[in-house]
Amino acid sequence: MATPKACLAKALEIADWNGFAKRKEDLQGRAASCAASDFATYVEACGLAPSRIVQSLGARAGIFESATVRVHVTGDVTVLIGTHQPWPGSRDNLCADRFGEAVDPDRQDRDRVSATPIRSSSVSVPTARDPSLSVVRVGSRLPIRSSPRGPRSQRTCWRRARAISFSRTGAFAVQGTDRAKSFGEVVGAAYGLVNFRDVLEPGMDEKAFYDPVNFTFPGGAHIAEVEIDPECGSVDLVSYVAIDDVGTVINPMIVAGQLHVGIAQGVGQALLENCVYDETSGQMLSASFMDYCMPRADNMPNMKIATHSTLCTHTSYGVKGCGEVGTIGCPATVINAVVDALAHLGVSHVDMPATPSRIWRIIHNRANQLRQQNRRGR
Repeated sequence: MATPKACLAKALEIADWNGFAKRKEDLQGRAASCAASDFATYVEACGLAPSRIVQSLGARAGIFESATVRVHVTGDVTVLIGTHQPWPGSRDNLCADRFGEAVDPDRQDRDRVSATPIRSSSVSVPTARDPSLSVVRVGSRLPIRSSPRGPRSQRTCWRRARAISFSRTGAFAVQGTDRAKSFGEVVGAAYGLVNFRDVLEPGMDEKAFYDPVNFTFPGGAHIAEVEIDPECGSVDLVSYVAIDDVGTVINPMIVAGQLHVGIAQGVGQALLENCVYDETSGQMLSASFMDYCMPRADNMPNMKIATHSTLCTHTSYGVKGCGEVGTIGCPATVINAVVDALAHLGVSHVDMPATPSRIWRIIHNRANQLRQQNRRGR
């Protein structure tokens, strides 16, 4: 389970939560703006679900993932899996860490794989891990001696296979000795089997299916600081801090990129994006980007992003996934800050998107109500 409380503590520190009162005081001394800082925490059910659960809800097929690790006679490795970008980056890191630069990440014709539901690192990484381990096990069963001499030597080699390890440098070595063979040499032996043909098939291709045993539960805490210009209703996102628990971070650059993009999408949902339909005909009026506003670079602050990882107990490597966490945490965080900035007017709710026209109407309608109340009070 994710730990939003620990994420929040880290976010409050990075956002300088205690220093906001002073920043707000300085701002109000310079301009007639409304400023606020607020946060939201979340826990998400991610990684889809075990096949037994979705089938109990009416699904006709399993939602497992499949992967094939194909070792060519040249020593090159191709990984086939149904998950598309950006998630293959984690899979590639895993396989490259195991097999080195020989890995060729297939980018991916889904017709070439057996099961291809949309997945994330919480499913695709364990799927790729299983055949990778199988390849290593097959390689470890191949004898260190390239030319065994009869049954006795063969039995000796199989016993020794238990003491053969595969290193990150790409070598199979007998533990406690200086005897080793490179990955390429072992692959060559796998494709040139003669004396071991009765116990091993030639080659080192392996395939595996993976069905998640449970959801994963990433979570975190986000803090947004906003300034609102009451004259035009515009919302300026001054700063944004996101601390997310996505389990083990396999590729930090990909995680940071997904969080940035997810937060940008959340800002768009909270402040800008809106589908408008004609009330009479139902015709969509915001059918182009001339009418439908998406977030741009000048709508975004310099975000501060970090992770606070607790390991998932039922996935390989403890991964939880991070594809949606930025989008989930951001809208509530931004709207909380907007509501807090307007709280002095008695505002307790703002519908998304908090566009300038909507905020302007809220401010001026509320100001008119307060003026009328004051007149009646006199």
